[in-house]
Amino acid sequence: MTTRNRAFTLVELIVVLGVVLVLAALLMPVARSVMDRSQIARCSSRIRNLNGALLLWVQDNNQVFPSLAVPKYGDVGTGIWFGYAKLVLPYLGMGLEEAERRPEVFSCPLQHNSVDGPGYLFNGGNQFDPSFPGIAGASMMSINHPARTITLYEVSGVFPTSWHGDPGGTNSYDKAPSVAAFVDGHAEYTPFYWSGSTWSVSADPPKEYTYQWSGE
Repeated sequence: MTTRNRAFTLVELIVVLGVVLVLAALLMPVARSVMDRSQIARCSSRIRNLNGALLLWVQDNNQVFPSLAVPKYGDVGTGIWFGYAKLVLPYLGMGLEEAERRPEVFSCPLQHNSVDGPGYLFNGGNQFDPSFPGIAGASMMSINHPARTITLYEVSGVFPTSWHGDPGGTNSYDKAPSVAAFVDGHAEYTPFYWSGSTWSVSADPPKEYTYQWSGE
Protein backbone atom coordinates (compact mmCIF):
# COMPACT_ATOMS: atom_id res chain seq x y z
CA MET A 1 0.00 0.00 0.00
CA THR A 2 1.17 3.55 -0.65
CA THR A 3 0.39 6.60 1.46
CA ARG A 4 -0.20 9.97 -0.13
CA ASN A 5 0.26 13.24 1.80
CA ARG A 6 -2.95 15.21 1.50
CA ALA A 7 -2.40 18.95 0.80
CA PHE A 8 -4.75 21.69 1.92
CA THR A 9 -7.17 22.81 -0.73
CA LEU A 10 -7.48 26.48 -1.65
CA VAL A 11 -10.85 26.66 0.11
CA GLU A 12 -9.40 25.23 3.33
CA LEU A 13 -6.52 27.73 3.25
CA ILE A 14 -8.96 30.60 2.79
CA VAL A 15 -11.06 29.37 5.73
CA VAL A 16 -7.98 29.09 7.99
CA LEU A 17 -6.77 32.53 6.95
CA GLY A 18 -10.22 33.95 7.67
CA VAL A 19 -10.26 32.42 11.17
CA VAL A 20 -6.79 33.86 11.88
CA LEU A 21 -7.86 37.33 10.76
CA VAL A 22 -11.01 37.21 12.90
CA LEU A 23 -9.01 36.16 15.97
CA ALA A 24 -6.47 38.92 15.33
CA ALA A 25 -9.25 41.50 15.04
CA LEU A 26 -10.72 40.32 18.35
CA LEU A 27 -7.40 40.27 20.20
CA MET A 28 -5.91 43.55 18.97
CA PRO A 29 -8.21 45.83 21.04
CA VAL A 30 -7.46 43.72 24.11
CA ALA A 31 -3.71 43.97 23.51
CA ARG A 32 -3.98 47.73 22.92
CA SER A 33 -5.96 48.15 26.14
CA VAL A 34 -3.33 46.23 28.11
CA MET A 35 -0.56 48.37 26.59
CA ASP A 36 -2.45 51.58 27.35
CA ARG A 37 -2.96 50.57 30.99
CA SER A 38 0.71 49.66 31.26
CA GLN A 39 1.78 53.06 29.91
CA ILE A 40 -0.55 54.90 32.28
CA ALA A 41 0.84 52.87 35.19
CA ARG A 42 4.41 53.75 34.21
CA CYS A 43 3.57 57.44 33.84
CA SER A 44 1.76 57.41 37.19
CA SER A 45 4.73 55.76 38.88
CA ARG A 46 7.18 58.31 37.51
CA ILE A 47 5.11 61.34 38.41
CA ARG A 48 4.45 59.90 41.90
CA ASN A 49 8.19 59.54 42.50
CA LEU A 50 8.87 63.05 41.25
CA ASN A 51 6.05 64.39 43.39
CA GLY A 52 7.53 62.68 46.45
CA ALA A 53 10.79 64.53 45.84
CA LEU A 54 8.90 67.81 45.44
CA LEU A 55 7.02 67.31 48.71
CA LEU A 56 10.29 66.58 50.52
CA TRP A 57 11.67 69.84 49.13
CA VAL A 58 8.60 71.67 50.43
CA GLN A 59 9.07 70.08 53.86
CA ASP A 60 12.66 71.35 54.00
CA ASN A 61 11.72 74.84 52.81
CA ASN A 62 9.36 76.08 55.49
CA GLN A 63 6.41 74.10 54.12
CA VAL A 64 6.17 76.49 51.15
CA PHE A 65 5.87 75.41 47.52
CA PRO A 66 8.55 76.65 45.10
CA SER A 67 8.29 80.02 43.44
CA LEU A 68 10.50 82.52 41.67
CA ALA A 69 11.53 85.75 43.38
CA VAL A 70 10.69 87.50 40.11
CA PRO A 71 7.72 85.79 38.42
CA LYS A 72 8.01 85.01 34.70
CA TYR A 73 4.70 86.62 33.77
CA GLY A 74 3.81 85.82 30.18
CA ASP A 75 6.99 83.80 29.57
CA VAL A 76 5.97 80.33 28.37
CA GLY A 77 9.50 79.00 27.88
CA THR A 78 10.80 79.45 31.41
CA GLY A 79 9.30 79.64 34.87
CA ILE A 80 8.82 77.66 38.03
CA TRP A 81 6.60 75.19 36.13
CA PHE A 82 9.88 73.99 34.55
CA GLY A 83 12.37 75.25 37.15
CA TYR A 84 11.10 73.07 40.00
CA ALA A 85 12.86 70.06 38.41
CA LYS A 86 16.36 71.27 39.24
CA LEU A 87 15.30 72.09 42.80
CA VAL A 88 14.29 68.52 43.56
CA LEU A 89 17.34 66.77 42.09
CA PRO A 90 18.99 66.19 45.50
CA TYR A 91 15.80 64.48 46.70
CA LEU A 92 16.02 62.13 43.73
CA GLY A 93 19.64 61.32 44.59
CA MET A 94 20.77 62.87 41.32
CA GLY A 95 23.16 65.56 40.16
CA LEU A 96 22.63 67.73 37.11
CA GLU A 97 24.85 65.62 34.87
CA GLU A 98 23.02 62.42 35.73
CA ALA A 99 19.68 64.16 35.26
CA GLU A 100 20.71 65.22 31.78
CA ARG A 101 21.59 61.60 30.99
CA ARG A 102 18.27 60.35 32.34
CA PRO A 103 15.54 62.63 30.92
CA GLU A 104 13.01 59.84 31.37
CA VAL A 105 12.85 60.69 35.09
CA PHE A 106 10.99 63.89 34.25
CA SER A 107 8.40 62.69 31.76
CA CYS A 108 6.01 59.98 30.69
CA PRO A 109 7.55 57.26 28.48
CA LEU A 110 5.36 58.61 25.68
CA GLN A 111 7.28 61.90 25.60
CA HIS A 112 11.00 62.57 25.84
CA ASN A 113 12.01 65.59 27.90
CA SER A 114 14.85 66.74 30.11
CA VAL A 115 15.52 68.48 33.39
CA ASP A 116 15.37 71.79 31.46
CA GLY A 117 12.07 70.95 29.79
CA PRO A 118 10.31 68.31 31.88
CA GLY A 119 7.18 66.61 30.59
CA TYR A 120 5.69 66.96 34.08
CA LEU A 121 4.96 70.57 34.98
CA PHE A 122 4.58 72.16 38.40
CA ASN A 123 1.25 73.82 39.18
CA GLY A 124 2.68 77.33 39.14
CA GLY A 125 0.42 79.08 36.64
CA ASN A 126 -0.06 81.94 39.12
CA GLN A 127 3.50 83.00 38.24
CA PHE A 128 2.69 83.00 34.53
CA ASP A 129 -0.43 85.14 34.90
CA PRO A 130 -1.49 86.58 38.27
CA SER A 131 -5.14 85.90 37.39
CA PHE A 132 -4.44 82.16 37.04
CA PRO A 133 -4.84 79.80 40.01
CA GLY A 134 -1.76 77.93 41.18
CA ILE A 135 0.26 77.01 44.24
CA ALA A 136 3.64 78.63 43.52
CA GLY A 137 4.71 80.27 46.78
CA ALA A 138 1.73 78.86 48.69
CA SER A 139 2.21 77.35 52.13
CA MET A 140 1.24 73.76 52.75
CA MET A 141 -1.09 74.93 55.52
CA SER A 142 -3.04 77.06 53.02
CA ILE A 143 -4.03 74.04 50.89
CA ASN A 144 -7.61 73.27 51.92
CA HIS A 145 -8.09 70.22 49.70
CA PRO A 146 -4.76 68.36 49.38
CA ALA A 147 -6.38 65.34 47.71
CA ARG A 148 -7.82 67.59 44.96
CA THR A 149 -5.02 70.14 44.51
CA ILE A 150 -2.56 69.33 41.73
CA THR A 151 1.18 69.60 42.27
CA LEU A 152 2.51 68.09 39.02
CA TYR A 153 0.81 67.16 35.76
CA GLU A 154 1.59 66.07 32.23
CA VAL A 155 2.24 69.06 29.99
CA SER A 156 -0.46 67.73 27.67
CA GLY A 157 -3.01 68.81 30.29
CA VAL A 158 -2.34 72.51 29.58
CA PHE A 159 -4.11 72.56 26.25
CA PRO A 160 -5.57 70.01 27.08
CA THR A 161 -4.68 67.06 24.91
CA SER A 162 -3.80 63.50 25.87
CA TRP A 163 -0.75 61.35 25.27
CA HIS A 164 -2.94 58.39 26.19
CA GLY A 165 -6.49 58.85 24.89
CA ASP A 166 -5.31 60.82 21.86
CA PRO A 167 -1.93 59.44 20.69
CA GLY A 168 0.26 62.28 19.50
CA GLY A 169 -1.73 64.80 21.53
CA THR A 170 -2.84 66.82 18.50
CA ASN A 171 -6.45 67.70 19.32
CA SER A 172 -7.59 69.77 22.28
CA TYR A 173 -10.88 68.68 23.81
CA ASP A 174 -12.76 68.68 27.08
CA LYS A 175 -12.11 65.66 29.31
CA ALA A 176 -8.82 64.83 27.58
CA PRO A 177 -7.21 62.46 30.13
CA SER A 178 -3.76 63.02 31.63
CA VAL A 179 -1.82 61.84 34.65
CA ALA A 180 -1.47 64.24 37.59
CA ALA A 181 0.00 64.15 41.12
CA PHE A 182 -1.49 65.84 44.17
CA VAL A 183 -0.54 67.58 47.41
CA ASP A 184 -1.49 64.52 49.47
CA GLY A 185 1.04 62.45 47.50
CA HIS A 186 -1.22 60.33 45.30
CA ALA A 187 -1.32 60.26 41.50
CA GLU A 188 -4.21 59.53 39.18
CA TYR A 189 -5.26 59.41 35.54
CA THR A 190 -8.01 61.99 35.24
CA PRO A 191 -10.00 63.98 32.64
CA PHE A 192 -8.96 67.64 32.33
CA TYR A 193 -11.46 70.44 31.83
CA TRP A 194 -11.26 72.67 28.79
CA SER A 195 -13.63 75.54 28.07
CA GLY A 196 -12.67 75.56 24.41
CA SER A 197 -11.21 79.06 24.51
CA THR A 198 -8.12 79.09 26.76
CA TRP A 199 -5.62 76.88 28.55
CA SER A 200 -6.97 74.52 31.15
CA VAL A 201 -4.68 76.01 33.84
CA SER A 202 -6.32 79.42 33.59
CA ALA A 203 -9.19 78.56 35.96
CA ASP A 204 -10.34 75.82 38.32
CA PRO A 205 -12.59 73.26 36.59
CA PRO A 206 -16.26 72.68 37.45
CA LYS A 207 -16.84 70.76 40.68
CA GLU A 208 -17.57 67.45 38.94
CA TYR A 209 -13.88 67.13 38.03
CA THR A 210 -11.61 65.47 40.58
CA TYR A 211 -8.90 68.14 40.70
CA GLN A 212 -8.28 71.85 41.12
CA TRP A 213 -5.40 74.24 40.46
CA SER A 214 -5.89 76.55 43.43
CA GLY A 215 -5.37 75.49 47.01
CA GLU A 216 -8.64 77.03 48.12
